[in-house]
Amino acid sequence: MTKTISAAAAVLGTALLAATASSAGAGPIYSSGFEGSDGGWSVTAGSDWERGIPVDGAEACDGPESARGGAHQGSEVWATNLDGCHANAEGPLTISQSFDLSAYETASFSWWQRHDIFIFYDRGELRADGQLLYEVTTLGRTDWAREAVSLDAFAGGTVELSFTLQASQVINRAGWYLDEMALVGERAVPVPEPTTASLLLGGLAALAFGRRRRGAR
Repeated sequence: MTKTISAAAAVLGTALLAATASSAGAGPIYSSGFEGSDGGWSVTAGSDWERGIPVDGAEACDGPESARGGAHQGSEVWATNLDGCHANAEGPLTISQSFDLSAYETASFSWWQRHDIFIFYDRGELRADGQLLYEVTTLGRTDWAREAVSLDAFAGGTVELSFTLQASQVINRAGWYLDEMALVGERAVPVPEPTTASLLLGGLAALAFGRRRRGAR
């Protein structure tokens, strides 16, 4: 009988601990609206990406320049060109940053954007460690729109995110404008090892359960 109660105590004690261990919920890992800060993003050498206040430039682009205008919030953004057209670079124009997700089980990344990209020749891409997660599929949009991607596949390690405009030498337009980036993740609260107190609590629960069963007979 004593062994039975001890075993039940161990099981119930551990179960009680497990019941109290739950997900910590999605919490912020990173966020930036780029007001007075580059938000940690690095520009690849030779790239036209710049951070600041977007303005309508005098330079004419090969398109409607629908992406021109202010930031989504505040006044500053990241853009392939703040006051003109993106370069006909015949190559990638990239900003990138690494994030530590080693403590997280899930993660997602979001941002706001507007763009004017001639997608028949040029491409706007977001990649994680070189893996394509998002691609601009429309020529342009005049309003800001929120986009988001899952980074669950990269949780538990470090991941490098990169925004790239693959620019040809054919057509150049106003380009790509980014604002209000956010990275959130979720990590579980670890289940602690059973302690004397938890086993005692489980034992009391087992005794009470046994008494109720005997009383019901």
